[in-house]
Amino acid sequence: MAITLKKNSMRDKLYNYLTKKGIETRKGFYSVDRLKLFKIKKKFVNSNYLSKNIICLPLHLNLTKKKIKLICHNVNKFIIR
Repeated sequence: MAITLKKNSMRDKLYNYLTKKGIETRKGFYSVDRLKLFKIKKKFVNSNYLSKNIICLPLHLNLTKKKIKLICHNVNKFIIR
């Protein structure tokens, strides 16, 4: 599951905060125009914005309700502060 934050600095801070809490996350993805494989000259503004501001939260079959609540609690705690 991915969430988008308005600033990539907030994304990075949330990433670090959750990592310290033992919650594994991933910072977005690479925009197509940034991948040498595709050799695209066009700029993808929306894709670039999302690649810099998305954080992917854990999402898998073995995720327990307890772990989901822990993730939600920590994300909310970070955002509210």
